[in-house]
Amino acid sequence: MKITLVLLLCLSFLISCQSVSSFSRKKQQEALEAWENGQKEDAISLMSEAIKHSPEFYDARIQLGNFHQESKNYSQAIDTFEKAIAKAPEKPAAFLGAGKTYLKMAKMKEDGDEAEKIYRKGQHNFSQVLDLQEINEDDRFHAVLGKGICLLERTLTEDSRRFLEQALKWQPDNLEVRFYNARLHEIGIGPNKKSLDQYNKILAKKPDHLDALLCMGDMFVKINNTENAIYYYQTFIDKGGASRRVKEWLSANVRKPVETEVSAVESVPVKKIAPPSRVKTCVECGRLAKQDDTVCPFDGGDLVIQDDPHVE
Repeated sequence: MKITLVLLLCLSFLISCQSVSSFSRKKQQEALEAWENGQKEDAISLMSEAIKHSPEFYDARIQLGNFHQESKNYSQAIDTFEKAIAKAPEKPAAFLGAGKTYLKMAKMKEDGDEAEKIYRKGQHNFSQVLDLQEINEDDRFHAVLGKGICLLERTLTEDSRRFLEQALKWQPDNLEVRFYNARLHEIGIGPNKKSLDQYNKILAKKPDHLDALLCMGDMFVKINNTENAIYYYQTFIDKGGASRRVKEWLSANVRKPVETEVSAVESVPVKKIAPPSRVKTCVECGRLAKQDDTVCPFDGGDLVIQDDPHVE
């Protein structure tokens, strides 16, 4: 029985290889070279041509899906990955590609209900990967992390914990893993020193980490530290972040409002924002305190001045 199964798998592999023409492989290579040279539209066209001549060309479908995703053509990316899933439902790459695309799509939605639906779809794809019989460690890691993120964004905090903590055990130095575990901790107890330190370490390695910048701004808003919130929100915008909520908040809290998508608010350049001030933290629970607090409002613990949170 085992010998028969091996022979069938080998035969299937040979048929698959034969179904990809040399013409399609040539177009694939041209597409990859075009992408590397910044010719994104040409790359997409060439990869599509490779698939048209060899519909079973799974790798080309994955690469085309990645092209669409990186070009922010999310609907086309999902369509491409779903067609790849239909061709080879036993392979993880298309499920992972679809899951990651749904994560990017959901982040763009400021409507909570709409984002929730998209995160559900992403979670489903990551779960599909974990249900496959044979996947390598890297694919399993990305599926576990992706599912943990979807659960966290859906506010299923405890459900997400085991996935995010597992991902942290596997890759403790991964910036995304560290970021989402810091967010998990912040959601659990509110603004706190541990999460603040993690966001700072992430920004030290990647100053344009938009999610960390946004979380820093949100954290300082929660403790009424307007000066620090302005700094991180403004840096988020300057680094390419897009959020109507953030722009409206800046427009309301900075003398010269930032450019905003809301037509009712005048677009005026912002003066350079000063680096943020230091904050107080509780020595007992590690929570951040408001500027006028003298003791921790949660447990009455003493407050100490936290090191400057600004990252050069």
